[in-house]
Amino acid sequence: MRLDGEAWQRVYAAVPLQRAGKPEHVAQTVVFLAQNDFITGAVIPVDGGESLLGAANH
Repeated sequence: MRLDGEAWQRVYAAVPLQRAGKPEHVAQTVVFLAQNDFITGAVIPVDGGESLLGAANH
């Protein structure tokens, strides 16, 4: 299924930061984790806050 511009706007509006993520956001997180040798077993969502909403809001 392809979304049109209006559908994407609804998706973005549902994300707390109200915008789309970019590959650079993931890359910045990967670099941060690669440079820090004291973080182990962490899960860092790079989702604009969407994971804070919970399953009921999806």
